[in-house]
Amino acid sequence: MGRIVELHKGTGDSEKMSFGERADALNELFTEQLIPFFRDINAANIEAQVEEQLYYQQTLEYQNRETKADLIKQKYE
Repeated sequence: MGRIVELHKGTGDSEKMSFGERADALNELFTEQLIPFFRDINAANIEAQVEEQLYYQQTLEYQNRETKADLIKQKYE
């Protein structure tokens, strides 16, 4: 993150760079580091949502089984 701030503010070794060179360097950092980082975060979020949906479906299935079992029990009582 420090490198991004340096490039944005034009400090450190980036103060000798032109605005265009800094923009190119920021673009390179973005495509090489931030895009893969956000892609990984999105993949993790999607995986978590899928797991949550699976657990929810399992809960509904167990509730359905419980209801059926109660109905059968009531029928034979």
